[in-house]
Amino acid sequence: MSSDRHVRIDKLDRMNLPFNISSIDRLGAGVSFACAIHCAIVPFAATILPLLGFGFLADRRVECTVFLTSITWLARAFAGESAFMASAAC
Repeated sequence: MSSDRHVRIDKLDRMNLPFNISSIDRLGAGVSFACAIHCAIVPFAATILPLLGFGFLADRRVECTVFLTSITWLARAFAGESAFMASAAC
């Protein structure tokens, strides 16, 4: 079983990828750590922000603006990814 994994890693090393696999691993670990910190802080922030005068963040207009902005970013990300994948397939 481990020899099969070793063969797959060797194939990745010989693929001439435009990035280093270990740097991608480090990036993934960093993003995962940032996500854990974010998930730990958000419940406290949601409780404390209204007490500090940021109650306007609970307004429906702010919520709709954040929602529409995130949907726009999502659509642009998928459009960019599909264009990238189409150019990479050639």
